[in-house]
Amino acid sequence: MLVLFTLALAGVMVGARQWMRFEYHTVYCFLCLGLIVTWMIWRVEGSGGRALRFVRDFVPFVACVLIYENLHEFLSVLPLVDRTPWALWADLWLFGSLPAYWFERWISDTMTGVMVAFYSTYYVAAPLMAVVFYKRSQEVAFRNLMLAVVVTQCLGYIGYLCVPVDPPFEIAKRLETVNRPLHAQLGSDGPVLAALLTAIGDGPWRTPRDCFPSLHTALMLVTTAFAWRHARGLFWVVLSCTIGLVLATQYLRVHFVIDLVAGAALAAGVIWFVPRLNAWWFGDPRYRASR
Repeated sequence: MLVLFTLALAGVMVGARQWMRFEYHTVYCFLCLGLIVTWMIWRVEGSGGRALRFVRDFVPFVACVLIYENLHEFLSVLPLVDRTPWALWADLWLFGSLPAYWFERWISDTMTGVMVAFYSTYYVAAPLMAVVFYKRSQEVAFRNLMLAVVVTQCLGYIGYLCVPVDPPFEIAKRLETVNRPLHAQLGSDGPVLAALLTAIGDGPWRTPRDCFPSLHTALMLVTTAFAWRHARGLFWVVLSCTIGLVLATQYLRVHFVIDLVAGAALAAGVIWFVPRLNAWWFGDPRYRASR
């Protein structure tokens, strides 16, 4: 799936007559990380066969991140139509105002740190859940989760291409009458938090118009569903992180609510579809029964 998706992106690139270059820092960092992790696995497992299988089983996480990181150049050069006004209209039509600005009165360094922490759980929740399944030899749950991650990411990337939407904090840059960006409101004792927010919003790692659907919401909901099905003891921890993350998307002004709705719909579709796809692929009804 990842290979086919990459080829499809290459086809879009050729059709748009644009050249997408892989940023050296991304490729270099992940190459070094891959070599270090492979060496550690080799030492721990003590067997090349098991180590290589471990790398093979977990490489989708690395591949998904590599594709995402290298969408920077790709999305910035394509002639995409900005759909941010539509997302803005949707939130205004639903709520009469922007929920992303409802947290104005509670902004503080402490609260921002908490929300950044919740927002960051997206990067570790699914990998840690996969490790839990792997260590417990829950092969069916592990493979369903890994496929769910890949399908969710690929469909989310397609959403970025079809519905390019900027985050709500960009409105403050377009319309000076709207409140200042969040990191500008931090106190003088919050330089680290300000730097984190700048990296999220304006730094070199942010993909242009990567809001619809909200992959943070989609992947956390997928992980929550798998925790409920296969790791009930961890469910409430994952659910708490998911709720905190949803609130963080509004506090940090990184998503419109319509992005969250799209992410939830994507997660629901993936949770229903993936066990059936794996059951068909492996010819094993256990994958579907693991729902």
